[in-house]
Amino acid sequence: MLSENEIEKFNEILRYACIKHEGQVRKSKEAFAIHPIMVAHILLAKGYGSKHAYTALLHDVLEDTNATQKELMNLVGDNEIVEVVVALTHKKEQSYEEYTKQVLKNDLARTVKCIDILHNLKTADSKGVPRKFTKEFVEKVKANYFPIFQGTKFENEILDELERLKPFARCAR
Repeated sequence: MLSENEIEKFNEILRYACIKHEGQVRKSKEAFAIHPIMVAHILLAKGYGSKHAYTALLHDVLEDTNATQKELMNLVGDNEIVEVVVALTHKKEQSYEEYTKQVLKNDLARTVKCIDILHNLKTADSKGVPRKFTKEFVEKVKANYFPIFQGTKFENEILDELERLKPFARCAR
């Protein structure tokens, strides 16, 4: 449960993330900002606190928008959260192996990434999402992200989602 001050900060970060992601859409055609909001919601529902929620709201802003680390620092005032958002940012020139190692260096980053993966899997077969995209995403998770969720309390939930999406692996339409 967040305190009143944490809720105010959450809402401030939420507004920032929504502005930064404005105009972006997911494969399902819903507003992209729904994704970080849902990642934050899942973390809060699982009993994690404000740092996890704030990080979840911001986890894609450096990668997918024109946000800067300086803006994030001014917004959250917490170097740890900014460092974790940086760790969660997959740079274009970076291999998945390098990115995975980067995420694994930080427990907060690993937890947020696990829930990011989980939410993406839960929505990978949403209405409007091309089957080919779902198939490729499932393959990407299996090939690249296993070390991130292996041995975590989220491993079984993620593996269950991968199992649920198995039919998509057989069809690329």
